[in-house]
Amino acid sequence: MAYREEEQSLDLIPRDHPLFIRIETALSRFPIHRLTKKDIEINLEHLSEKGKLELLWQVSYNEREGPPGLLAYKLDTTYINRILDEERNRLGRYVRLGSLREICREMDMADSGKNRNDIKKALLQNASTFIKCNLKYKDKAGSERTFNANFTRYSVIFTGEEFSDGRKADAVYLSLNEPYREILEHAQIRPLDFEYLKALTPTTQRFYEIISYNVFAALRAKKGSPANYIYSELCELLPQERFHEREKVRKQMWKLHKPHLDSGYLESADIERRGEDDFLLIYWPGPKAKKEYGASMWRKEELNP
Repeated sequence: MAYREEEQSLDLIPRDHPLFIRIETALSRFPIHRLTKKDIEINLEHLSEKGKLELLWQVSYNEREGPPGLLAYKLDTTYINRILDEERNRLGRYVRLGSLREICREMDMADSGKNRNDIKKALLQNASTFIKCNLKYKDKAGSERTFNANFTRYSVIFTGEEFSDGRKADAVYLSLNEPYREILEHAQIRPLDFEYLKALTPTTQRFYEIISYNVFAALRAKKGSPANYIYSELCELLPQERFHEREKVRKQMWKLHKPHLDSGYLESADIERRGEDDFLLIYWPGPKAKKEYGASMWRKEELNP
């Protein structure tokens, strides 16, 4: 079961819009964090009809630090990604995040000892999450690349700790590991509405991040077609528990659909049975999605800024 090409090659660049954040498209579409109470193993292994491996994505967690949860997800996607986007064209060996006080403020959290400790733990959870993958992605020139790696994305250095050259850190820094740096340097990017992203709960935010691939692709096609997802595939990408009864699927997905219907990102969301034990999710883009698309443009020269 391979994800459609339109989900991988979309590369719409924001027209200098301050509310957009640009996200790499190679790894961000696959799950890392645990966003539900249920312990769901992240182990995606897709084979072709001839038995050839098309996709491998496995995530394991450090036993001491535990799996990255809701705070780790928000920290990763609304704080760290924002800084990586701002530093995209000048990424050095280390990326400065700021003090724990600054991070609390930017995360809309009170500056307290508990919140600082929670942020430190979330950073360590993100840094210690191990990924094993074998996948293909499109680079900024439109060429297909193979990414086969066993890695963690980055290491974290806290204020007062030493860099490799003996200097002491004046704030919290990330040291990007090479496989992750490769993705940040070469993978195509896509825009997301940053303020909208921040306002959503982690689960509805993740849903927005995933379906935006096909929503933008549907709008780009300009054929009045909806954005479709196979329910079982979407469950893998979120990740969430998969149900087989229509009513359970309807109740589960309604919690994800409602905020985006209310905001106008989606005009409608329909569910149709697909085969004996799967469903087709049909999303018609709403005025907010169209406005978001309209604030973006296809600029070939911006693929390599």
